[in-house]
Amino acid sequence: MLFLQFQAADNNFGISVDDIVEIIPPVNLKSIARAPAYVPGQFNYRGKLVPVIDISLLISGSRVKNLLSTRIILVKYQPAENREETIGLMCEQVMDIVEPEAEAFETPGYVAEQTPYLGKVIYHKNKIFQLVKTDDLLNEDLKKRLFSEKI
Repeated sequence: MLFLQFQAADNNFGISVDDIVEIIPPVNLKSIARAPAYVPGQFNYRGKLVPVIDISLLISGSRVKNLLSTRIILVKYQPAENREETIGLMCEQVMDIVEPEAEAFETPGYVAEQTPYLGKVIYHKNKIFQLVKTDDLLNEDLKKRLFSEKI
């Protein structure tokens, strides 16, 4: 299985390429009133409003750095059964596709209730990175607020 590797707060993470719609450079975002700080806004993507998550702020509490390698990864997201939307993940150091061996996947040593979106850990080419489960990124309340008219 292939994964796109990126960084958040100087830690390595990965997303399955099967979940990726497109990778784009940062764009101007329209803020969303009263949204959590890790949702800096939304933008028009091919006629649809797409919310963007600052993955670094969500995971570590520090905003994504504005680097040449900072990108918005557009991913498929299922806010409800039989419903697919697109969300953007603002990430740093989006640069590498990796294909780890099956035996490289391990259960993380500690799993926090507040981070259900963090999955297995992979050791690949002298790097450790953790998989991000995109369908678990948003809590139920935020999911309802962002996709209320569509659910």
